[in-house]
Amino acid sequence: MPNYDNAPKRTTTEEILILFPYHKEGIPVSVPIVSKVQCSPQYKIHRKNTNLYCFEYIIEGTQYIITDKKYKASAGDFCIIHGNGKHLYYADKNNPPKKASICVYGNLIKELLNSYNITQTVFPKANVLHIFENLFQEKKDGLNYNYFCKKTAMAIHELIHAVLPSNQSVSIPGYIVQAKKILENSLEKTLDLNIVCKNVGISKPQLIKSFKQYYGTTPYNYFLDLKINTAKLLLINTDSTIKEIAYSLKFPDEYHFSNLFKKRVGVPPTTYKNSNK
Repeated sequence: MPNYDNAPKRTTTEEILILFPYHKEGIPVSVPIVSKVQCSPQYKIHRKNTNLYCFEYIIEGTQYIITDKKYKASAGDFCIIHGNGKHLYYADKNNPPKKASICVYGNLIKELLNSYNITQTVFPKANVLHIFENLFQEKKDGLNYNYFCKKTAMAIHELIHAVLPSNQSVSIPGYIVQAKKILENSLEKTLDLNIVCKNVGISKPQLIKSFKQYYGTTPYNYFLDLKINTAKLLLINTDSTIKEIAYSLKFPDEYHFSNLFKKRVGVPPTTYKNSNK
């Protein structure tokens, strides 16, 4: 095990994109910093006991991460530095990294990682840089804190979905994987399976049959589950009204959304929101 007590202080040159110099205790997701980091050879971060989670994408170079063991992350790799414990990470002195970084507090992050059984630290060659870049585009003067927390929570959900482990014993056809990604990137749209089928080049009956075969559910039910999970994030992490959430996720109206939410979650949206605040 590493000697955390003797770890030197960090040295870094980083471009802070978003900085909120405070943490709201008790809220589901709190975002102290989002940054692009060009590390110096002496770059080192040492935390003895923290509940901070860091999600990072290595654009160039290499960094090392020490938690329960030592990990190496190089260009193209995605890292989740889990909170609630000790961790140490530092630059390769001969090839220091350039990286995108999102740091967050909150029980919701732990719950999401546990729900999807994500325990891995380094995900090699993960295609997730665009998720970071989309979040960085939210940088504005006078940025609303609660709004940005909401956007960050959704981005982290996207990151988790992007690196979910697949069943290596099953070869899933590329058109089914592509259809799944289209659904995951269409949460703020109305589902039209005909358009999905056109994009992946198969018929609707074939899509429904194959999707259920490989993912155990229909495209429609999978899409609704994604919307409901996103609605949960919005309910407990924002001040958006039921009507606003229904509108943003393209439900017909707030009553349809509320009835569907209660059917799938077991409680109405308002009850869920109040019980998780």
